[in-house]
Amino acid sequence: MKKLLSLFFGIATLVVMISSCSDNDEGGAPGNPIIRADNTSISGSETEIEEINITWTASAGVKSITVDSDNATLPAAFEGTTGSFISTVTLTESDETITYTITDIFNETSSVSVDVVVSMVIIKDADLVGGEDYNWTSDNIYLLDGLVYLEEVGKLYIEPGTIVKFKSQPTTGDNTSALIITRDAQIFAEGTSELPIIFTSDLDDGNPGALDDKDNSLWGGLILLGKSRISIDGSPEGQIEGIDATEPRGRYGGTNNNDNSGVLRYVSIRHTGAELAPGDELQGLTLGAVGSGTTIEYVEIFASSDDGIEFFGGHVSLYHIVVAWAEDDSFDWDIGWRGAAQFWFAVQRDDVANHGGEWDGAKPDGAEDPFYSMPTLYNATFIGSGVGAENAKNSPAIIMRDATAGTVANSIVVDFTDKGIEVEDLAAEKGIDSYKRMQDGELKLLNNIWWVGGNNSVDASDTGILQPTVDDNNDPVGDDPDCSGLEAHMIANLNSANVDPEIAGTGRTIGSKSLDPRPASAAAKSDLADVPEGLESVGYKGAFDPDDALWIKGWTALDEKGYLVD
Repeated sequence: MKKLLSLFFGIATLVVMISSCSDNDEGGAPGNPIIRADNTSISGSETEIEEINITWTASAGVKSITVDSDNATLPAAFEGTTGSFISTVTLTESDETITYTITDIFNETSSVSVDVVVSMVIIKDADLVGGEDYNWTSDNIYLLDGLVYLEEVGKLYIEPGTIVKFKSQPTTGDNTSALIITRDAQIFAEGTSELPIIFTSDLDDGNPGALDDKDNSLWGGLILLGKSRISIDGSPEGQIEGIDATEPRGRYGGTNNNDNSGVLRYVSIRHTGAELAPGDELQGLTLGAVGSGTTIEYVEIFASSDDGIEFFGGHVSLYHIVVAWAEDDSFDWDIGWRGAAQFWFAVQRDDVANHGGEWDGAKPDGAEDPFYSMPTLYNATFIGSGVGAENAKNSPAIIMRDATAGTVANSIVVDFTDKGIEVEDLAAEKGIDSYKRMQDGELKLLNNIWWVGGNNSVDASDTGILQPTVDDNNDPVGDDPDCSGLEAHMIANLNSANVDPEIAGTGRTIGSKSLDPRPASAAAKSDLADVPEGLESVGYKGAFDPDDALWIKGWTALDEKGYLVD
């Protein structure tokens, strides 16, 4: 009898086991372990910690629960047939999916996966090294913490539509955040008119009205350093302004005028100019000895507390450039910049601004240095702070000094507080100056419209646009104290001061849609200087075609924040 009972129970157990196996084969029948997550995806910034609620059932008893990521936590042990726990996940760029797996005592398994979307990737200096390629994509926001250097032979590729932010309060001990592309490194920030690349502050939440023209100094700026020829007291190299003198990665200059630092195209740089030290600010875009192999076009600097763009030598050329609301100079060149430029636009605030252009030749001032600045600029439109702007110190609109040479042609300068231009003319004992460059035919002012300060004559009278160089007592100095030589040059080369170019709109208010820098006057289409080879021959003066759409629409902060006309 006992043998029969044993046989009966053995057969019953076997039937149950076979039935269990049959159920398991059908995948989901009672008895299978089950594990679930309260959501199928999580998102956040890199290094943030997110929580996932996990529930599980194992009717046969749990053997183990595992996760395939070192960035997710699990309890130390599991027991019983059901339970739940909180898994904390530290977000990193490398995790795309996290999978939790339960195994029961019969080694049956079940899994659940959670997608991880890292919306903000934090970048510190140690994260970019020399000799490596980096790809920043538009599905992430990148947050730079402190001064971040891309070192030599490194390449940074930034996808159209990518947003790069900079911490206003770095955790690194640096006074500000900035991106520095060092010598022999390259950046390829190639946006489009529909998908620009935006460099901005971490305080910029993307709301067009959140930050305006007065919100600056929120981070440092973008710096490109190259190996083109410069001269500082005769030296072909220097330390870039704003970077500590002991930092070797701040060196710039060399002998390769064709040096290539990469590409900036359809890039908007916003809310810059933070101080590295008292009185030592960065510009929106700083170019140190950047070579002619570099491409820079369709770039906007919006709301910089210092200069918009500053050139420290170099041979790079810039086309279709916007500087809006710089508190210092809109465009500043120095120590031997010899590139070409066309279609530059600057517009200033009505409460604070400096020159539209502060254009210097070499250091030291007056030296017989063969590497002085001599660029070519055609089709610029500079709009100042307005004739009645009491706090703006933007007279003259353009100052050319320190023996700079260069050509400025087919351009429009309007709405500055008083004078239009000073070509520095020093006492003979001070050495060579910009007026001498003009006499030698290396400084040329051709076919420009000057409608500034309510003045209407090309001379140095009270109603004239010319500013003589003066000493500390405000007395004119130099070889041309009454500007008669400068006057003769400008009149002979068809510069006018008595014709309003009729700029369509100079509105400076966010959301007003009242800024339209296209000229309506017939004077903007007549008396044009010949365009040199390599630049575009157009039938108008200034940066904008009077009969065409604005090229600053669609990709700039000026448009996004509602300054521009529809």
